[in-house]
Amino acid sequence: TPQLGRLSDTIGRKPLLVGAPALALLCRGVAASRPTIRVLVIVKLLSLLLTSTFSVALRASIADTHRDDPAALTGKLGLVSASAGAAYSVGMLLGGRLLSRSLRLPYLASASLLALLVPLVAGRANETHPAGARSPLALRPPGFGFVRLFRNGVALRSLASVSALHTTSMAMGDTWQVFARELRGWGVETCGLFGSLSGFGHTAVALLARRSVRRFGARGHTLLATASCAATDLALALGSTRVAFAALPVNWVGRTQGMAVTARLTTAGAAVGFGQGSLAGDHQNLRSLLKVVGPTLYGYLFGLGCSVGVPALPFLFATAVSLSATALVLASPSHVWDPPPQPPAARDAGGGGGSGSGDLAAGSGGAGGSGRGGGS
Repeated sequence: TPQLGRLSDTIGRKPLLVGAPALALLCRGVAASRPTIRVLVIVKLLSLLLTSTFSVALRASIADTHRDDPAALTGKLGLVSASAGAAYSVGMLLGGRLLSRSLRLPYLASASLLALLVPLVAGRANETHPAGARSPLALRPPGFGFVRLFRNGVALRSLASVSALHTTSMAMGDTWQVFARELRGWGVETCGLFGSLSGFGHTAVALLARRSVRRFGARGHTLLATASCAATDLALALGSTRVAFAALPVNWVGRTQGMAVTARLTTAGAAVGFGQGSLAGDHQNLRSLLKVVGPTLYGYLFGLGCSVGVPALPFLFATAVSLSATALVLASPSHVWDPPPQPPAARDAGGGGGSGSGDLAAGSGGAGGSGRGGGS
């Protein structure tokens, strides 16, 4: 993902926005025609790479035009997150039904949607990174590009640390369904209902993120959402099924915890000269690594918890991580969250669509992240 970000700074955003779903369409078509284990594993790996490519290019493109207005940028990220949440909810509702009829049907449905997306992006999306602002491709180390986020000033380091904790708290991914079945005896239908309600509710709440940031500020919104995430995990750890479903509105708020952080990462990165695509790739790199490690970590905690009589240990750990993120937000300097406004001259100089000084950190936690009832 660090190299994908640099690639978008070199060739522009649109080639990746069109090319990634086009190749994904080919992969899903192969999976639908020959759904063997070997083919499905290869398609899954390629799909993850192509999804990261599209995500990095999309978020860099959004930053090209909205990096100077953190609240507006948060709103756009909220729209992306809401769309992903809605898609996840529909997938949870329909995917199981299609799979019960044939293993090929979910892949055919996915391929059909991608076949609509490719011409839509090709015909309607504008290139936001002009040729004059592009930089030569430099495939340079570190391979784990996210380390640069922790080496370029207090603001970027603090925001990257908060983002890492947010991602860790949500990194159990779809293994939450396994835990729910073991802890409460939830079946496939109950897990699907919980996931769908979580996704649909988050879709609505994510659209209000911009208004929340304008009212409470980036720090205030992040504190509210992170504390909500901690409360949700605690309810899932200690409560009954009724409590878990009653906590869903809190879960909707909690899953917006990364939006303001991502928007502020954009401004902080611009101050130290990150390219938009480069920062998007580095941030995606950090989140992807944690998402890979997360299910293994939470699976280990579940096994450990069962052996000592505390099967809810994964949710208790996630609660502790969210509380740590809350403490870090409170302890970070005020300039991390509320930078002084730019002078008009500086703002005009940096406002071109996609100069090397802009950037965007990928994804929000929301449906873009993995979480209880969230998508991956």
